[in-house]
Amino acid sequence: MSTKLQNQRRGGSYGILSGMKFEESFRVKHGGRVPDKRMDLWNERSTAPKTDSVNPDGNRYSVKNPKNAAQTIQIQVCSVERFCRRFGITGSSRESFNMFFGSHKDLMRKDTYKDNPENFKRVCESVWGIDTKNLDYKVELRRSRLSADNVRDVENITEWFHYNIEEVTRFVLAESFNNTNNIETIANKMAWATTKNDLDSVRVFDIEEIVKEAGLLGCHIKDSRTVLRVGVLDLQMKGSGVGTAYHNMQFNCSYDRIKNLLNDEGGRI
Repeated sequence: MSTKLQNQRRGGSYGILSGMKFEESFRVKHGGRVPDKRMDLWNERSTAPKTDSVNPDGNRYSVKNPKNAAQTIQIQVCSVERFCRRFGITGSSRESFNMFFGSHKDLMRKDTYKDNPENFKRVCESVWGIDTKNLDYKVELRRSRLSADNVRDVENITEWFHYNIEEVTRFVLAESFNNTNNIETIANKMAWATTKNDLDSVRVFDIEEIVKEAGLLGCHIKDSRTVLRVGVLDLQMKGSGVGTAYHNMQFNCSYDRIKNLLNDEGGRI
């Protein structure tokens, strides 16, 4: 394993542990409790709740503890397969998703998920009918996915998100794959630490207010051509991990972006 990959994994583990510790501190301070894990909306497997703390005030908080208020952090990660199943995305639209996230089955093995340009060229040419002579080595061939400029019918993606921003924002911030009948697993508030590990710096937003305002923003491809701005969220291929995880969808956001969206610093708790 490379030193870079070891450092990435070490940093990821530290971030998870730090976040869990802060969530527990939040629960202790406010008398909250951890909701039970429940089965997903297909009743197939246990799914982590978006709620981190069910508080006595009747609210269900998703707790965030970034390095600073401006830092963009991961909010939701999922496979293209489960996302498309959740929202009924099929046919040519699903194909466009596969191109952008590199989620074809032949690109998901340990020997093909990245650093296998010849295999990626084969998939592009034989499966998708994409001319590979002008593909960027670093961004596309090495990472086994296409940038937006080379995704056939990329508007299948951008237009879909444009018309489904509210539903997607609610999915990312409040629901994930939880069955909405299990109300405790569905967050209705976001609690952001605006200073790392400082419970007194926490500011709270109502998720439905974020959903409503984000729905007015639309969707566009950012200058990198590998990231979508979906309302208040950034969406990209995860680009870390091994095998299938590398090609997951990763939604990111920051406290500052939500604050600017709502023109509000958030309330105290």
